[in-house]
Amino acid sequence: MESHLEARLWNDVFRFAQDYIGIPLGSIRATVLIETILAAFEMDEILYELREHSSGLNCGRWDYIFSFIKKSATVRTFCFPIAPRSPWIAIFSKLTWTC
Repeated sequence: MESHLEARLWNDVFRFAQDYIGIPLGSIRATVLIETILAAFEMDEILYELREHSSGLNCGRWDYIFSFIKKSATVRTFCFPIAPRSPWIAIFSKLTWTC
């Protein structure tokens, strides 16, 4: 998921599906995979938009790393450490403690 706007769309889809088949609100649940640097900054908003349909967050470490590299590609002096024990990965993993 990329942003809170996409989360809002999915919330609407889940609500429509629940109404259509006649099941209680909140019966459909989703775990959101945070794969991009931009989504990492919108985690609270994503959880808010999904409200009763959210089971939590999960982080896609390699997708996040690729997104970070892609967004910082124009900064020639930046070097992204991709070692598994890198502080960047530790910080990203802690971000998913939002919920």
